[in-house]
Amino acid sequence: MTEKMKCPLCGSTETKIRPGGYTGCAECGGAFMDTGKGLSPASPAENNELVYHQSKKRIFAEGLNDIEKLTGGRKGTLLDIGCGHGYFMKLASDEGWKVEGIEISDSAAKYAKSNFGFTVHTKQLGELGLSSRYDVVTLWTVLDVLPSPLEELKEIYRILKPGGILFLRINNFSFHRPALRLGETYLFRKLKIKPGIMQRWGITGKTLVTLLRKAEFCDIKVYNSRMTSGDPYGSGGILGGMLVSAVKNLYFGISQIIFILTLGKQTISSSIIAAARKQK
Repeated sequence: MTEKMKCPLCGSTETKIRPGGYTGCAECGGAFMDTGKGLSPASPAENNELVYHQSKKRIFAEGLNDIEKLTGGRKGTLLDIGCGHGYFMKLASDEGWKVEGIEISDSAAKYAKSNFGFTVHTKQLGELGLSSRYDVVTLWTVLDVLPSPLEELKEIYRILKPGGILFLRINNFSFHRPALRLGETYLFRKLKIKPGIMQRWGITGKTLVTLLRKAEFCDIKVYNSRMTSGDPYGSGGILGGMLVSAVKNLYFGISQIIFILTLGKQTISSSIIAAARKQK
């Protein structure tokens, strides 16, 4: 049975409840489950600073390198939303950036403050009333757990300086949609393999572009993100981290080939990166 429900991401009524209990949108390619006002719960691995740091070390380094290419090597003020224990901020700070964070987890915020001495705000972005003083705003796998991705992006646009950069990484629902179905098959359930994840929002590359345009960003780029190293979320079940790492590396290589062959139109990696600019 088709149920017409307005998509909170793009406003379309071309929606339908899909197997798995989420509602999919034909217009923007996104999906949604819980549209309440609170945050979606994070994976337990996000509360382990060592796991979080080690599994994303290379991703953070490559992301900072991409950011500095976009800024032409200029280093200014950077706000990391959902900064966790502060490891990306530490990397950026060591490279000459003036950093601040937002983190509502008390333990993670305390860690970033006490170990690195960073300024970390412990309220959600919309509650802070920050001024338009940032050259770069980053979100690392945060946007799909927030109450309203579009409103968050609009507020980020406001606090950026003219010409400022938004850089974010997010779970790619183009990958996780079929991965969720695969995870429900007999073999995967037997091996306890969980290749897919559904947060509050299922966001694809197409969805991201739609949201960023609605928030008035320009110069939008969306591309595949490298996967986390090892198996920090335990998605590989009894197969173990080494095999999971090998599969991840192989799949990411395939994703990059498809991205190149389609001239950047198809992003099928498990996570994607988007970069966009506030108009000058």
